[in-house]
Amino acid sequence: MSAVRDIRSAAPRSVDGLPPPHDERAEAAVLGAALVLEECLDEVVAGVEPEAFLRPPHQGIAHAIRALHEAHAGVDAESVIAWCVADSAFVGRYFGRKCDVPDTVMDLVQVVPVSRSVPMLIRRVRDLARLRRGILDAQTFIARAYTGEMGEHGSVQGLLDAHAAEAAEVATDAADAGHADALAVAKELARSMRDRARSTGVPTGFAMLDEYLGGGLRGGAFALVGGRPGMGKTAFSMQIAEHASRNVGVLLCQLEMTREELFARQLSQCARVSIAQIRRAAFSTEEHQRVSASMSRLAQLPIVYADTPGLGLLDIHAHAKRARAAFRRQGIDLGLVVVDHVGLVRPATRRPSREQEVSEVSRGLKWLAKSLDVPVIACAQLSREASKKGSGKVRAPILTDLRESGSLEQDADVVMFVHRAGYYDKAERQDVAEIVLAKQRNGPTGSVSLGCDMRFVHFYEREGDDHAPP
Repeated sequence: MSAVRDIRSAAPRSVDGLPPPHDERAEAAVLGAALVLEECLDEVVAGVEPEAFLRPPHQGIAHAIRALHEAHAGVDAESVIAWCVADSAFVGRYFGRKCDVPDTVMDLVQVVPVSRSVPMLIRRVRDLARLRRGILDAQTFIARAYTGEMGEHGSVQGLLDAHAAEAAEVATDAADAGHADALAVAKELARSMRDRARSTGVPTGFAMLDEYLGGGLRGGAFALVGGRPGMGKTAFSMQIAEHASRNVGVLLCQLEMTREELFARQLSQCARVSIAQIRRAAFSTEEHQRVSASMSRLAQLPIVYADTPGLGLLDIHAHAKRARAAFRRQGIDLGLVVVDHVGLVRPATRRPSREQEVSEVSRGLKWLAKSLDVPVIACAQLSREASKKGSGKVRAPILTDLRESGSLEQDADVVMFVHRAGYYDKAERQDVAEIVLAKQRNGPTGSVSLGCDMRFVHFYEREGDDHAPP
């Protein structure tokens, strides 16, 4: 058996003579409460898994308590003893000998805590189990690293990503996630309503679009900006980012171009000088003045650029946390993350299909938005169906045009499409773009017409346009 499989088949190893983290008295007290205090039984069963106990006899008794509870049978010392001794294989696995079962159970009923301390004891048992799992994952990673045994991960990067994903999962205590009573939810809603009255979100810079969005992009929202190639979805997202950076810090994760190329496009938008001129550094005197002034202004904005080749989902999470810490040192809050584009983000783990990989990335970006309480904008490619003509002209995009995964449509709180009919039909106006708000989880849908100047890939609101939401 390999070193890796040796580690996987056992509990974490002792280090320098120290046993794996555990608290035998807390384990015994939790089980004793389940056996004796009827009012604590539901809380113990729901709050701690049998595998969270280190001692095998404690695991066996926890399994018996859970099985009896799920069968709606009475749970007490006698019923647990009877359930355990009925299966000789179960006794051998967890207790060693049949006669050890009643002794172990009767020892537990002597260690019964007061009911108000049970939640704290459950947390103690669960936290130590999480530590042991983290140690086991780390020991397995170390063994694979030393032996070169990549397993199903296939590469060093795959092994590192898988280890980081396991560490992130251990760090999230699922037993408490999403659990709150009605009073707690009411208090959360009241705080949210108060906060929203004070702040309307991150404005996009387009007044009519902000009207649809209820004042801007909200913290925790995952927004998709979709479009076929050439529509200007990257430029549109960058304009939102540039406008947001006037008030909050912004992280730009760019997977299609370098940070210099991205900055050059922003400079083109801001200075109203074509990107070709910027690349050649060929300006008139007036244009040179505009470029210099715009570069100075853009350089002062609180924007962090991440353009590492092959940027992965876990890399984006790490960049976001580092950017937040850096902005806080400047007295600024991280207020927006932009990812361009979602189809190029490497998932944390290898999946058997492309659809599953995109689904993982989609869920990961949604989790990032919620965990940091900032809006996350991700650009997305659309399928070729979006450019097919219907009734003699190219139709506006719809949700089913999102490429590769239905999870994008499902996970996103907001879906916007950038559509320029003039790109496909020269008879259409070339200076008009339509922003189709195809989905909004907590607001209306519709469309906003914007002017666009594709020499600078710049979008703007036109005088007299009126697209107030219903």
